[in-house]
Amino acid sequence: MIERALTEQADASTGGQPALSRLTVVPHGVVVRLGGLDVAGTLAAGHPVSCEGTDVAISVNAAGTAFRPGVLGQGRVYENRLEIDLVLPEPEAAALGAALQRADRGVLRFACEPITETLLRVVRFECI
Repeated sequence: MIERALTEQADASTGGQPALSRLTVVPHGVVVRLGGLDVAGTLAAGHPVSCEGTDVAISVNAAGTAFRPGVLGQGRVYENRLEIDLVLPEPEAAALGAALQRADRGVLRFACEPITETLLRVVRFECI
């Protein structure tokens, strides 16, 4: 649902691909600030990727992968972007999409465990 909403909002120049924007990495997690479903922010100082505002792509996949219990997905940090794959059952994916479309919910906070300097394990998220 999130991926579809991002695709619908993608600029025509992206060829229908999900819109990419910026992310903020904070101690103990990753915060993606949303305006509608557009992500905005900058990388926090001290993060292994020391670029000034990287792109982030979020996709939601159906449940049933090999993640261990308690893991909702993973993120990978590239030189110029960060990609987060969440694995959610349909009801949770729908609830997340609905929460993000509410005007009073402007931040999606990911709680992550670092695996390496370039890999994150997503263990929970919340809309605030």
